[in-house]
Order: sequence, then structure tokens, then C-alpha cells
Amino acid sequence: MSFLLVRDAVVFASLLTMLSTGLTLTYMTTKVPNFAHGDFAAINIYLALTLAKLFGVNPYLGIAPAFLLGGIIALTLYIAILKPLLDRGASYIILMIATIAYDMILLSIINIVADYLSRVHKITSRLFQLREWGYGIEIAGQPSIVVIAPLCAIIMVVSLYLFLNKTKFGIAMRAAIDNPSLAETIGINVNLTYAASWFISGGLAGIAGMLVPLHMTCNTDTGVKLLVS
Repeated sequence: MSFLLVRDAVVFASLLTMLSTGLTLTYMTTKVPNFAHGDFAAINIYLALTLAKLFGVNPYLGIAPAFLLGGIIALTLYIAILKPLLDRGASYIILMIATIAYDMILLSIINIVADYLSRVHKITSRLFQLREWGYGIEIAGQPSIVVIAPLCAIIMVVSLYLFLNKTKFGIAMRAAIDNPSLAETIGINVNLTYAASWFISGGLAGIAGMLVPLHMTCNTDTGVKLLVS
């Protein structure tokens, strides 16, 4: 087995770890498969492209904005769509379909952005890879993503574990997830903890999305492919 194959597999697995960690967190809260999760990352793939090609900003410097943008997109899904449906007693099938509808909206926005970048700014916005365009740096003769992606994945998993098990808000979030009714009786704001979990989930996907184009060729449907992976 070649070194390059192992290297690329480790990077891809790290990116999927970042995505799946957030997806698991939202499923724990609302018990709904979120079909829009892949496009939380895809939006930030195009944020990375925009920052790099329009403003000359290294994608690594966009990790914090990516976390914020991904969190806002996920929080919007929960507050504007899922929570009202949950309050009305919607079934999980309806909630699942709602996430698919939201994903269609995000996919449309992604295609609009891609068309804008290609037609107005003459930027290759489909089948692109930022690493091939010279973005990122090398560490020990290897692309920086080889180190950054596993490092980010490890930091995410450890940080989330410490947050859920060692902080008051994290423990309250676990209580709200395990038994919402009991959590409310002891004064825990269940809606706030659910909203926080969705924001964190979207943020983790956003970070993954910022790193994806530094490793693999991206297109407007990359988010869907990542979700299937």
C-alpha cells in the first residue's frame, strides 16, 4: 500500500470525522436525520473559494468565519423550520422531509454563487481544487492539509468530549438530550441547549467545508457526496 494512498485516506477520514461528529450531535437532540448537513460544509467550500480567489485570503484563515457561517445556517434550520414543526407534533418523516427541502434551498444558493463567480469574476467554480492553485503551505515536504485535517479532527472530538462532560452547559445539554421533560423540571432551558447543539454542529461542518477544497476536487454537489460518504 503506497504512502500517498494512506496519506489521502487519513485526510479524507479526518474530514468525514468532522462532518459526522456534528451530524451525530444534531441527531442526538432532535432524532432527525439531517439531509442538509452536507451542504452546511458545501456553503463553506465556496466561502473558501471566494476568500482565496477574490480576496487573496488563505483558506486556513477562514476557519473561524466558516464555523460562524455554518453555525448560523444550521441554527436557522432548527429555529425557523424544525422547532415550529416539533412544537406542532410533526412526525420524524415530516421533519426529515423538511431537512431535504432546506437542503434544496442551500443547493440552489450554492449554484447561484458558483455561477456568479464563474460568469462575473471568471473564476473556475466547478471541479476546482485550491491545493492545485498553490493555496496552503507545505509541512515536512507534505501539503499542510495532511497535518491540519487530522489535527482539527482530534481537537474537535476532544473539545466536544470535554465540553459535554466537564462544563455545566455541556452537562445540561446531555441531560436535555437524555430526558427533556426531566431536564425542564430542574430548570434547564431545553430549547437553548438544542439550539446550541445545532449551532455547534453546523460550525463543525463549516470548518470541514473550509478544508475540503485543500484536499479534493470540489463541485456544487460535493456536500451531497460527502453526506453519502
